[in-house]
Amino acid sequence: MLDTIRSAVNSWVAKVFLGLLVLCFVLLWGVPELRKTSGHDLFISGKSTIKADAYRLALRDQIMRFSVANRMQRLLSEGEAQQYGIPQLVLAQLQQDVLLDEQARLMKIGVSKDGIARAIGADRFFQQDGHFDRNLFNGYLRQLNTHEGDFVDYYAAKEKRDQLIYSATGSMKAPAVFYSALLNYRGETRSADYLVISPKEAGKLEEPTEDNLQKWFDAHKSEFHAPEYRQVTLMEMTPESLIKPADISEDEAKEYYNANSSHFISPEERTVQILRFKSRPEADDASAKLRGGMTFDDLVKSEHKTLADITKGPASKTGFPSTISADIFGLEQGKVSDVINDLEGPVIMRVVNITPQGPIPFEKAEPDIRNILAKNNAAKAMREDHDAIENARFEGVSLDDLANQYKLVLRKITIDSKAQTPAGQTVGNLPQQSILVDGIFQAAEGADLDPIAIQGGGYVWYRIDKVINARDRTLDEVKDKVVTGWKADETQKLLDEKASQLEKELSDHKTIDDLAKQLGVTKKTARGLKRGGSDEVLGSDGVNAVFSGPKGHSGISKAAIHTQRIVYQVTEVVEPLNNDEKSVEDNIKENIDAMIETDLRMEMLQIANEIAPVKANTNNLRAITNTFQ
Repeated sequence: MLDTIRSAVNSWVAKVFLGLLVLCFVLLWGVPELRKTSGHDLFISGKSTIKADAYRLALRDQIMRFSVANRMQRLLSEGEAQQYGIPQLVLAQLQQDVLLDEQARLMKIGVSKDGIARAIGADRFFQQDGHFDRNLFNGYLRQLNTHEGDFVDYYAAKEKRDQLIYSATGSMKAPAVFYSALLNYRGETRSADYLVISPKEAGKLEEPTEDNLQKWFDAHKSEFHAPEYRQVTLMEMTPESLIKPADISEDEAKEYYNANSSHFISPEERTVQILRFKSRPEADDASAKLRGGMTFDDLVKSEHKTLADITKGPASKTGFPSTISADIFGLEQGKVSDVINDLEGPVIMRVVNITPQGPIPFEKAEPDIRNILAKNNAAKAMREDHDAIENARFEGVSLDDLANQYKLVLRKITIDSKAQTPAGQTVGNLPQQSILVDGIFQAAEGADLDPIAIQGGGYVWYRIDKVINARDRTLDEVKDKVVTGWKADETQKLLDEKASQLEKELSDHKTIDDLAKQLGVTKKTARGLKRGGSDEVLGSDGVNAVFSGPKGHSGISKAAIHTQRIVYQVTEVVEPLNNDEKSVEDNIKENIDAMIETDLRMEMLQIANEIAPVKANTNNLRAITNTFQ
């Protein structure tokens, strides 16, 4: 247990652990029983329900908070939210919420309007300079596209759940003796004397006899099994091989440019200087200085910043944060804005340059136009060539002749089902590799096969020239590898036998010094070893062995180098001088307490699910889950 806690509290694992416990709810109880219900219900527990609208509100809320917490300056797109698993986490959370709602209902837990107001006001997400900011709150509601009343109901339900959870887990803390044990466990250091046993000390390895090799080969025959191989001819045709922008005339390019002029418009771009402040009062003071005659440049200097630090752009409207882009594009060039509230802090801005929307000159667009037309021509030529090649194959023309006629590259390879050659090398650059290899190993030798369409355009034709059946290789074919394998195994046996012999002698009252003299090696000492650590010579296995017993205990272990063994004896155990609870970092205490609280919460939810199991509206749940599958 201490190993788990030690590794968790010192890294991001603790945070991930707490997040994953949300998903454990689903894993512990499985997918809820699905049955049809009425209206817009999503989850039901007893007489409590959570509507599909609540899912949408909770999802938007989580996306907004995630985006701001990660300073993304924009909201996550639907696809990005799915990549982060936010919809799945919200659904898992709502399954917990409906259970808590039902328990709160049974216990008649309520919350007053003043309580809801205090809770919303205490949410740091709506605070500016430590105080509730109505403008931030209203901006949040607009971003969520929800009414204040709906959000207040959403928050009221959340407050009831929080009361229920806090009453059961809010005061749970790990005891002081736990932290003392944790500090001793984490801070204890050890020293050990040890000997390194190498193949030289293990004894001479005799050369193997034919009988030795045959027995070893028979025991490891599957390692030398030759899989089925197939000799294949490939002919590939791709758009890239047919694209020739140089063949497009200037007149053709101009004709395309004039016919599609609306596609060659550059949007308006602006360069803006954005001076951000920590709080609204600071921003208001700065705005007052500007009204009093201070220049924007001097204001920037007074904030210990440079114009280069705060200059953004040039960029189009979509290139700026959505919360301030409208204000940026509403300013005249050279004008300074009033204070503008933003989720990351109030700002004052100045637009320093405007590049108006306008047509992209033909000369600048010409390379792209040539590529477009060349690709179109290539696609047409590829369709025509494909049909011509298929007709020729029907008439019996070979791939070899067709490759010469259409100037296509012909490849001849021999591969197994993993696309590896008999020499063990992986064949690269195979188009649609998994589909192609599957097709190669499902086809018969010499069969007339349909070409495979390549993702992105093109085709690959293939022919099975020969099937080489799987077989067991003979000892003579792989004798060198067998000798190497036998010697490696025998060396490990000699090392283990020698190390075990020395450990027994150490247990029979010989000292490490006696053994070192007996072997003609030097005794080494490792100091300051810490539990769970590693050492250049001992490796992690050796360090773990040193901590496997009390002071004075001895043993053997593998070394960092696999062809060595360690014979060791622990000579010193040093406990940390300070194992007082107060010396434990606050973040570690918080993480451990959070783990305890989360564990209790999961137990509480388990019982709640037994009392009033979660059920779901089949249609509504399927409609939601289908959007992120």
